[in-house]
Order: sequence, then C-alpha cells, then structure tokens
Amino acid sequence: MSDTEAEPRLVFTGAAWKSGLRTLLSIGIVVGCILWISSGIEGAGRYPSELVQFVVWSCLVGSGVMALFSFIRILAPPQLILTAEGFLVRGFRKPRLVRWADVLKFELFEQRGGSMVGYILSQGTGQVRDGAFTRAMMPGLDGVIAVFPDETPFEVMQVMVAWHRQYGAEGARLSSAE
Repeated sequence: MSDTEAEPRLVFTGAAWKSGLRTLLSIGIVVGCILWISSGIEGAGRYPSELVQFVVWSCLVGSGVMALFSFIRILAPPQLILTAEGFLVRGFRKPRLVRWADVLKFELFEQRGGSMVGYILSQGTGQVRDGAFTRAMMPGLDGVIAVFPDETPFEVMQVMVAWHRQYGAEGARLSSAE
C-alpha cells in the first residue's frame, strides 16, 4: 500500500438516542423515588416499611447508576471500528483488535431483548476470548459485539462478513508469508 492510499476504515457508532431515552427513563425513576421518599412512603400499608424503604432506595441507587452510565454513553458512544487488519470495539473497556485472519465466522446471536453479532475464533490463534460471562450466556461464541448502532445487527453482520471475506484471506496470506 502506498503512502497516499488511506487504510480502509468503517466506523459504526452506537445510537445516542437509545442512551438518551435510557437516561430520561432513569431520571424519571429517580425523581419518582425521591418524591415517594419525601412523602413518607405512604400507600404501602400491607408491606413492612423496612422492605418498602429497601426497594425504594435500591431503585433510587440502581436508577442513578443507570442514568450516569447512560449519560456517559451519550457523551462517548461505543464504536465498532473495521480496518483492513481487523475490528475492535471502543467502549468502557480497553479496545482489543481482533484480526480478520483469526476469526472463523460470525453468527447472529438471538436473545430475548434483541440480537447481537457474535464471533467464533479459529483454533490456536492466541487471541484472548471474551470473559466467562460471554461463554456461559452465549455458548459456542468467543465474543459478542454490543455496540447497537442505528443499523440492525443483521446489517452489521453482513458488512463484517464482507470485510472478513475481503481482508481475512489477505491477513492469512501475509501471516503465513512471515
């Protein structure tokens, strides 16, 4: 590749409106809990007041954390970055490049809340697989891509498969020539 040619690059950015909606919902729950607490938690007569207070405070703390998390996602949305070398997901964790040559295939992982793109690595690649949670909740997959752009997971997977076909074979040829 000459110096004048730019390396191919495609970026999928997480949809900010989804985080914005989650933030508004969380703030609404927090405000509702504060109003309920300030009114003395009335209307919960058949439940012990300690249980009601625990539930309200748990909702308050949980929703506050979710609101903060969602607000951060609005300011710095996650990104799926495709390059000629591979792909990486930029989010809260340190981005880790997954080389096209190391990926065996992509699969659409269906779950109750929607679907995500998952991937399976070739044997002996030396790539670190995602954590134990991913392996337990999504058996057979080595990792998932949870960016949630405006495009559907199926559309993202089709683009990734095309890039894998184009650049995966090139990467395999280059690594075997070394």
